[in-house]
Amino acid sequence: MLRLSKIKKTLGDFGDLYYDAVGQWKKTNIKKAVDILEPLSDYISLVRQITTELPDLLGGKGTRRYLFLFMNNMELRPGGGFIGSLGVMEFSHFSLTSLRIYDVYSLDGQLKLHYDPPAAIRTYLDQPHLFVRDAAFSPDFGASVVEIERLIQAEVGWDRFDGVIGVTLSAVQKLIGVFPDFYVSSYDEWLTPDNFFIKAQEYAETGFFPGSHGKRNFLESVVRTAQTKLEEGDYNFISLVMTIGTVFDEKLAAVRFSKESVQSSFDELFWTGRVIKPGCNTGTSCFFDYVQVVDANLGVNKANFFVQRSVRLATSIDRDRHVSNSLTILYQNNSIERVFPGGRYKNYLQVYLPQETLIRKVAIDGEPVLDYVEDTDLGFKRIGFLAEVPIGSSRSVTIQYDFTNTLGKEKEYQLIVQKQIGLLNNDFIYQMHVAPPLGVLTTNFTPVVRKTDFVYNTFLEKDRLLLIKFK
Repeated sequence: MLRLSKIKKTLGDFGDLYYDAVGQWKKTNIKKAVDILEPLSDYISLVRQITTELPDLLGGKGTRRYLFLFMNNMELRPGGGFIGSLGVMEFSHFSLTSLRIYDVYSLDGQLKLHYDPPAAIRTYLDQPHLFVRDAAFSPDFGASVVEIERLIQAEVGWDRFDGVIGVTLSAVQKLIGVFPDFYVSSYDEWLTPDNFFIKAQEYAETGFFPGSHGKRNFLESVVRTAQTKLEEGDYNFISLVMTIGTVFDEKLAAVRFSKESVQSSFDELFWTGRVIKPGCNTGTSCFFDYVQVVDANLGVNKANFFVQRSVRLATSIDRDRHVSNSLTILYQNNSIERVFPGGRYKNYLQVYLPQETLIRKVAIDGEPVLDYVEDTDLGFKRIGFLAEVPIGSSRSVTIQYDFTNTLGKEKEYQLIVQKQIGLLNNDFIYQMHVAPPLGVLTTNFTPVVRKTDFVYNTFLEKDRLLLIKFK
């Protein structure tokens, strides 16, 4: 507790000095120094907010028990990735008192009851039962956690976790980069962000059979090594904080806490992997638009290591203020034939759209898709279908749809683009065409304007809110 109090005081003093220094440098117009230091303000506020919750999170008010989900986003699922291992951590009196890691097959093998899987799991993975390993199948992390906790309780009787933390392989890669000389002595391996995936797969797959412990043992050694480095102070604190912020901001990890006040704090940071509720988000009347593209790799491989994806959304508003959208998703599978760990990208694709839409066409490489599923989930319309990408090939998926409501007297168009948990960052291109006399007045981004059209290119490393005000 004394350490936490000292950290909070140090942060307060550092914050006061920081803002004073930036203010002075701005007066003297030392632009380069200001540009370097200004981003740190986000992390000062971030650490201050987290340290407020740390006494409770670290067992200062009683033992705290957390479930860790190690999700392999190279085998991407809607909620982050295939769950290969789980960890149970307990904290008491600000110390880690217990750490156990389990291979998911050891737990799933104890399930005696039947739970229906999502239709895509049953149909395309040929799996008639739902297990923990496949349960991260909602793009809303909280919804996935409810399913996972229900299954774990049925399998091994565990319940009453104070929090569930989902961590992807990409998150672990980034965090390893914070620590210099990350040497795992029990495996005689020097790990880096560049080799972690290959090493993790090597120890997970060598001699694998359901119930084997290679993957579990390797992960436990990695976690123990990180724990030792944290205790020894063998890292740069600012770098660690910034990396943790990046990991959560880019949705490579997500959390769900049972205590609502703690959950609310992390919700404000957008670290909970939640799907937003439909509707205007700035407190003003608006025309609401939304899109989230969600992949599920059901090919029993790690093809996402080789798959590149880009998304393009084009909006057209005609003279009568009718709104139409065309969504294009481009996939490139750079896997090589018979080279581990890639393969055919057997992707069950889901796209979340506003309810007030009417689908006109779904196509892959121009060929109509007729067997897509259209339903409702999390307050949105959901379109789902299989979109496979062979090794060394590309595919273009197109969804065209109209809004059933028209742009009325609203002066603002709000488009929210949410990134899937665990998805590697990809290009996002937005284009809008507005027919006269309607015209665009301002945006909260910098587009390339071409008369009645504009184009905006960005990188979807986090959720995006695009605001467009009309004349």
